[in-house]
Amino acid sequence: MKDKFLTFLNKLKNPKPWVLVVWYLITLLAVAGTIVLLVINSQKLVLQILSYCLYGVSAITFGYTVYTIVLFFPKIKNAIVGFLENRAFTNKLLKNYGFRTIIFSIGSFIITVAFSIFNTFLGIYLPSVWYGALAGYYLILSLIKGGILFFHKNKRALIRQNLESNYFVDSIKTYRNCGILLIVINVALSAFIAQMIFDQKFFSYPSWTIFAVAAYAFYKITMAIINLVKAKKYKDYSVQAIRNINLTSAMVSILALQTALLHAFGGENISVSLYNTLTGSLVSLGTLALGVYMVVNSCIKLKKLNQSV
Repeated sequence: MKDKFLTFLNKLKNPKPWVLVVWYLITLLAVAGTIVLLVINSQKLVLQILSYCLYGVSAITFGYTVYTIVLFFPKIKNAIVGFLENRAFTNKLLKNYGFRTIIFSIGSFIITVAFSIFNTFLGIYLPSVWYGALAGYYLILSLIKGGILFFHKNKRALIRQNLESNYFVDSIKTYRNCGILLIVINVALSAFIAQMIFDQKFFSYPSWTIFAVAAYAFYKITMAIINLVKAKKYKDYSVQAIRNINLTSAMVSILALQTALLHAFGGENISVSLYNTLTGSLVSLGTLALGVYMVVNSCIKLKKLNQSV
C-alpha cells in the first residue's frame, strides 16, 4: 500500500503530458462552472450544493495547476527561447535592446495616432475643448514617436555607407528635437490639466475595468522607470528619447487614473481640485523639466563633438 502511494506521489510530481491536458481541462470547466453559478446566484439547494462542490474542486485543481506551471516553466521558457533564437528576426529582438525598443514603439505609435484621430473627431463633433486638448497632446506625441521611427528607417542606409559617426550625430539631434517637442506638448498637457482643475473634467472607465486600468497604469510607470535606467547605458540617443517619452506618457496615465479613481470613489470630503492640481502640476513640470534636460544635454554633446572635429 505504501509503495502504491509513493508511486502515485511520484506521478503527481512528474505528470505525463496527456495527464496535464486532462487536468487543465477539468480545472477550466470547474472554474467556469463556479463563475456561472455565482452569477446565477440561485437559491435552489441543489445548485448551492453544486456551487460549493465546484468551488472545492476548483481550489484543488487550480492549486495543482499552479504547481505544474511553476514546475515546467523553466523548461517551457528554454524551449521558447531556443525556438526564437533560431530565427534571425526574433533572435535580434531578444538580444538587441535598441532594436526591441524600436519594434515595440511601432505598436505604440499606431495606438497614439488612433487616439489622436479619435479625440480630434470628438473635439469637432461635440464640440469640446477637453477633447481638443487631448487630441493636441496625442497628435504631438505621435509626431515625436513617428519622427524617431522615420529616423531609424534611414539608419540602415547610413550604416551601409559607413557613416556611423553621422548616425551618432543625427541620433543626438533627434534626441534634441524630441526634447523641444516635449516642451511644446506641455502646452496641450497644461490645457487639459487646467480643465480637470477648473471645469471638473475627468477620465471615466466602466465599472470594474478601472481596476484593470489601475494595474496597467502602475505597470506602465514601473516599466518606464526601469527602461529609462537601462536606456542610459545605451549609446543610441534616439532609444533614450523613446524611453523618456514613454516616461512622460506613463505619468499622464497615472494622472488620468487619479481623476477616474477620485470620480468613482471620492467622497464629498475629498478636495478633487486640490489633488488634481498637485498631481497635474507634478506631471506638467516633470514633462517640461525632461524636455529642457534633453535639449540642454544634446546641445552640450553636439558642442563637444564639434570641438573634437
